[in-house]
Amino acid sequence: MAVSVSSADFERTLLAATRRIVTGVGETAPSTVSGAQTTVLRAIDAVNDAQDEIYARSQWDFRFDWEAIDLVENQGWYDLREDFGEAATDIPIHLGDAVLEYTPFRDVLKIYPRFRLFPVESGANISVLAQAAASSEQFGTPLLWSILNDQLLLYPAPNAAWVAAQVQVFMGYYRQPAALISDGDLLDLPKNLWPAHYHLSLAYLKQHLEYGDFQADEQRAERKIRLEMNRRTKRGRTTHQFRVTAV
Repeated sequence: MAVSVSSADFERTLLAATRRIVTGVGETAPSTVSGAQTTVLRAIDAVNDAQDEIYARSQWDFRFDWEAIDLVENQGWYDLREDFGEAATDIPIHLGDAVLEYTPFRDVLKIYPRFRLFPVESGANISVLAQAAASSEQFGTPLLWSILNDQLLLYPAPNAAWVAAQVQVFMGYYRQPAALISDGDLLDLPKNLWPAHYHLSLAYLKQHLEYGDFQADEQRAERKIRLEMNRRTKRGRTTHQFRVTAV
């Protein structure tokens, strides 16, 4: 006998998550999140807040991704993807045979006191001309990478020879979730974390509605999050066991 499998078994939409918690507080489940009234609007916020909170709890393996960055001659700063959450600072960036380790930006300024390659939008009162003329050490073979204001820094900035030899570098990072807005937007969590998300979003909705028992759901969510964190820690981050080399 064939077993019917629904897409709902593998995906959870904003509408489905919202319907579940609205029902959980004893109200009628909405048919859509579009044009929602007060309780449903609160529920939508709760679903998004719970997803954000679970993301922030750990460097989950499902958040991990690679970004390919095109090198530009004498350019040290590079914009990162919109879903950039945090850099995987334990993973070096490879430039040919060179291995660039992560260095906190404040330490970059200590190591290189003549550092002048600030992004124009940073507000640093240094002209582009002054930046370029500051020191010969500003350009050449990159020795480290750093992050500031969701931008990648390669320093010294790669010169023409490096850009010609390797047009891209790969940086490991952890994604942040996109906001859930429409009925069909998918919850960006693996199925094992759905129960935690349900109880946490229900707790948030109950708290918004001033229900006295919201802490019980909050505690259930906490237990389920910790259980999944422990399980994934034991399994290990297999995504970190390989390297990407540009061709």
